[in-house]
Amino acid sequence: MRVGVLPIGVAAAGLLAGATATSSAQEGNGLRAAATGFFHFERIGDVDWAIAPDGRAMTLAGVDFVNPHVFHSSFLGYAPYRRFVETNYPSLSAWADETAGRLRSWGFNMLASHCATDLFPDFPHAETLNLNNPFAKSKDPEWRIAENTDAPSTGFPNVFHPDYEREVFAAAAKRCAPLKDDSSLVGWFIDNELNWWGGSSDMGAGLFDLVAKLPPEHSARKALAEWLDSKCNRQQSTAIGSDWAAAVPHDTKVGFLQLIAERYFSINAAAIRAADPNHAILGCRFARGTTATHEVVWREAGRHCDVVSLNCYPWCDLDRGVVLTDQGGLPLLDELRRVHDWCGRPMMVTEWSFPALDTGRPCLHGAGQRFHTQSERAAAVELFARTLLSEPYIVGHDWFMWVDQPAAGLRPALPEDSNYGLVSERGEPYALVTETFARVHAEASRERRLPACDDAAGRMPALPGAILRDGGSSERERFFAAARAACSKSGAVCSVPGAEAPGIVGFRQSADGSWTLSNGLVRLCGRIGGSFMADEIAFCPVADAEASAYRPAGRFRTLLQRLDETRRLWTDTDCVTDVSFTLDDATGVGSVTIRAVAGTADNSRGRESTRRAGSQSQAAFAMTASLSIAPGRNDVLAEIVSAENLSDRPLFVERVFMRPFAVCDRPDEIPSVPKLWRGPHEGWWSLPDGRRFGMVSRDRASCSCRFYVGRGGEQHPDAPFVEDGPFEIAPGATWTPSSPMGAVLATIEKDSDGNR
Repeated sequence: MRVGVLPIGVAAAGLLAGATATSSAQEGNGLRAAATGFFHFERIGDVDWAIAPDGRAMTLAGVDFVNPHVFHSSFLGYAPYRRFVETNYPSLSAWADETAGRLRSWGFNMLASHCATDLFPDFPHAETLNLNNPFAKSKDPEWRIAENTDAPSTGFPNVFHPDYEREVFAAAAKRCAPLKDDSSLVGWFIDNELNWWGGSSDMGAGLFDLVAKLPPEHSARKALAEWLDSKCNRQQSTAIGSDWAAAVPHDTKVGFLQLIAERYFSINAAAIRAADPNHAILGCRFARGTTATHEVVWREAGRHCDVVSLNCYPWCDLDRGVVLTDQGGLPLLDELRRVHDWCGRPMMVTEWSFPALDTGRPCLHGAGQRFHTQSERAAAVELFARTLLSEPYIVGHDWFMWVDQPAAGLRPALPEDSNYGLVSERGEPYALVTETFARVHAEASRERRLPACDDAAGRMPALPGAILRDGGSSERERFFAAARAACSKSGAVCSVPGAEAPGIVGFRQSADGSWTLSNGLVRLCGRIGGSFMADEIAFCPVADAEASAYRPAGRFRTLLQRLDETRRLWTDTDCVTDVSFTLDDATGVGSVTIRAVAGTADNSRGRESTRRAGSQSQAAFAMTASLSIAPGRNDVLAEIVSAENLSDRPLFVERVFMRPFAVCDRPDEIPSVPKLWRGPHEGWWSLPDGRRFGMVSRDRASCSCRFYVGRGGEQHPDAPFVEDGPFEIAPGATWTPSSPMGAVLATIEKDSDGNR
């Protein structure tokens, strides 16, 4: 029997009481274990359970931020939901009574993180201690390895500080001891979303590299030096050059990460158990699901915690009925099972949610896949909940969260503004979502392991109430259909090489390799040997054949996101090698096809632009894209055509990118809705002359566009496209997309009010 935590449930109120995995006859009240007076966890048969104080086996279903005082918006100067509660309820206890009844009727049986638990006597609850983020927020840099910048996943404590253990024990005693006899307490979360990957694309080396950059007198840097001296000849490494950390073998860096994890989990777990021996330790709520934490950290978490918890915002493919780590990612169940093999403990998903755009929330900031409607949102809820509850080691989940965030956003450092709630800011339940939870939880109370699929293909059963959007035609089909309609209306369109008029597409190529494609409204320019596929994309505000009327807006290139050993790298194409022109006689559309190679310059970039000896830092590959313009249209169709592996080793590809750069040095960023199911996905730059330049894609393969300017002023016009999953290109082989990867590049003029 493992010490653990779980919420007390009432079967009649819809709580998830136990049943065997193969029988529904027990109706959720037949499976029992020892009654210890506190929540704990046990495996009964082949299924892990939370055991209530009276011995009933249960599955936890929690909600975050069940609190009448959330969320204050610094942009508004007040908390809209708090105003609603204070205006519409005679007392906070009246609000709590209604809220508790609602939660129970929807099958929720636990108050999770950031809840007003004092208003809910005897309602099962878990507590987040947040023992280590205060160290990461300290003004004294000696207390931190990574600073908490008032945003999730940014901080990490210095576990080597000489006073670290003493301070953790003191903080745990202050928080845990007063509740050690509370029978309604499910257990303790140590922290929330620490930066275990060190801000790097290499989750195994990130914290090592951060510590290596600290001053030599920093206690973490001293601990690293001592540890290295015991593991390898550090003096020989430092002689290589100033960037001595780059010469340290990757396995050594992972070993140091394991040391950090062992100190963190062993000290924090010991401190909590010293103050409270009665309740379970529920892990530290790892961020970014399964994708940002190294195996050695999962293993240390399993050694010291009763439950391993993670926050997970996946991608629900409603067409295929599968849950992925992200769009184009890996099957989530495969990843969860891999992590469970490492940690060997019951697991909880302690944050997950799906906002929708039909509530008035902008949904521009915050984690999670977005949907257009509450119906789609409810379908995703059912798909993900069933997927989780089909696994025998999953003992619970926590929905993020009770109420929507303000449409204006929270604060500059955390401007979240999304429809995460079970209820609106006026307390109105999102009925399709809450009814879905009630149905799934009721079924789970009868049958602990829900069926995740109904056939060998792994597809979900039909989702009740789901209204799935028509994927529609591709950007190529839309573009050519519009061109065909224009041709039909205006008559035959002729093509004259070199012509430049609104009704004609012209192409010129010079002996020096430079080329121009134009139609009187759009002009594209480039050259063989250039670092951009298109050095200039210019637009005319009105039909005008004069070259002086063109106003440059942007440039264009492509990028490959690949996995090199254990880190992700993003590598631009940087040298154009071939250009060709074709004309579609039926529509008058002219297309320039451009091939560019990568690896001629050291332009691979990770989150920290780090290198390590032996990695393929310069990937030898080529990408081909096409840029098309049509008579009378003032936009451009950009498409990914292919990628070639020019190296002698396999190329593991996760995403391919279009990159529309702005013509100016520091354009303003315009936020766009991230991770929107079936798009349209769009990204825009705001130019100094008032125009917007960017792209829109509705293609199935398109992902969230994120255009932003880095701290050094560099532009990041990131518009990714994915296959159904990561794929490998063999040496010498060429990959072509299995579905269209297209986008429309355009400018948008603003009206006098500055609106689109």
